Amino acid sequence: MTESELLVKIKEYPDEMDTFYYQGCLHVRHHPTKACFKITELGDDPWEHLLMIFRGQRPSKCLTHMTRIVGYYSQVNNWNLGKLGELTDRRKGNYGVPQEGI
Repeated sequence: MTESELLVKIKEYPDEMDTFYYQGCLHVRHHPTKACFKITELGDDPWEHLLMIFRGQRPSKCLTHMTRIVGYYSQVNNWNLGKLGELTDRRKGNYGVPQEGI
């Protein structure tokens, strides 16, 4: 899939995702999960696979998952387990402190 084909497909989902260019690279932002992906290489993946990656339903081999937790975009693949857990909780809207043992 080419970048132009990807842009056409994404425009079919205006309420779910959008695109922007940052530092010369195309990025796709998925609104429900608040995930952002830097398009580094599209390869031969069909649109259905890319859509599942954007929705968080399968891991990505060709896209860099980025998120904006602390005011700037950073790559998720460098995060430790605690930070990844925090990202998962934020996606669920679970901001409370567990009340175990009280």
